[in-house]
Amino acid sequence: MALIDIDERMTIAAFALMLAGSFVWWGRNDLTRPQVLLPSIWFAAVAVSQLKVLHFETSWTPDVTFLIFVCPILFSLSAWALGGGAIRPAVLPASFVLNGTRLRIISTALVLAGALGLWLKSGLLGGIPLLSDSIDELRSAGGIKIPAYVTFLTNGFFLGSWFSLLNAVGSDCRHRVFDSAIIAVGILGVSASASRNTLLMMLAVPVIFLYQTGYFKKMSRRTVLGIAAIILVMFSITSGLFFFRTGQHSDSAFEKRFYSETVENTPTVLRPLLPVYLGVATPFETLNRLVGNDSAIGPGTGTFSMPGIPPQISPFGPKRDFYLVSSSLSRPYYFNVATYIGGFFADGGRVLALAASILLGGLFGSVWRSLLARASLLGCAATAYLAYVVGFLLYENLIGFYTLAVVWDLAVICAALAVSSVRVAPLSDHD
Repeated sequence: MALIDIDERMTIAAFALMLAGSFVWWGRNDLTRPQVLLPSIWFAAVAVSQLKVLHFETSWTPDVTFLIFVCPILFSLSAWALGGGAIRPAVLPASFVLNGTRLRIISTALVLAGALGLWLKSGLLGGIPLLSDSIDELRSAGGIKIPAYVTFLTNGFFLGSWFSLLNAVGSDCRHRVFDSAIIAVGILGVSASASRNTLLMMLAVPVIFLYQTGYFKKMSRRTVLGIAAIILVMFSITSGLFFFRTGQHSDSAFEKRFYSETVENTPTVLRPLLPVYLGVATPFETLNRLVGNDSAIGPGTGTFSMPGIPPQISPFGPKRDFYLVSSSLSRPYYFNVATYIGGFFADGGRVLALAASILLGGLFGSVWRSLLARASLLGCAATAYLAYVVGFLLYENLIGFYTLAVVWDLAVICAALAVSSVRVAPLSDHD
């Protein structure tokens, strides 16, 4: 690789790290705010992506470099302007103490519902994805649509584990074995679908919730170590799923070179981190190829970037499949996502990408402020989901995809908290 390319990469990485550190310092009182979270992880990912370990990556064009640096800053400024400086509650909600017995009953019922959902899902797909000899083919299953109620049921694994985690960090040792067992069953249930993104959500949302409610302040050292162990286990499962799935078609163009060059040239201790690198670097690479070859978008009706709007009422026309564009651009690898910018750029170029960043930032900032207008556990749960969706913009814009499932999850959380909450005097100064 040319020396000037290395110099450019070092400059981009250094500038990105400076920006990431600046946003973390600026938002240190609440790192989950949209105006802090997205640019912090975004620019950290930009720095990591400059390692370029895949050998398929191309030098960034000036246009894509401009968009990658300017769009998240516009998002942040807009979220800050309309978010009103709202941060996580400074006083814990009065109903923060939960009845452990009730919550364990709810957790058990939800995990059982998850098992029922997995059974129904495996019947529709023809097997359990994790146990299949061809996971990716079974998960797609010829375009079979999984009914919403099946998704709601399988979400019981995730929700049951969340409530058991709340119990585990607040209960005595006598009950932690049961809570840990429910968490383990939930992890296994989510893993059965072989979805790394779902596992990430299962990990991220409860941890964000504990951070926002100040629960980390009340934990013993032993509890913190237990949560760290859960995170390590889930990271290992997520990394293992990547190698397990890609290893099933290791003769394809990307996998063959990935295993023969990238994996072989990476120290063994660092190999579990390769899926993380792929997750943060390949969206930028696909976006780079899209911006540098916008003629690949081709003619068509409808839009790529307006998810979640029923086509019967959408003023933008039908939803076009962005993957049909990105799959051809991303060869020989097949990581088709291009950050949230990709779909907007495909629809309207640089102007729409910049404008959408401002609009999305304002939207998330406004919703964030309204959710935190009154301190409540439900508000913290909703903002935990919101923070996850904001963070996922680094990978892709799946706001419409998550909407229905998130509404269901929050309804279940609301009901569970209403049943299991015990009112006590509020605790202050948790920050």
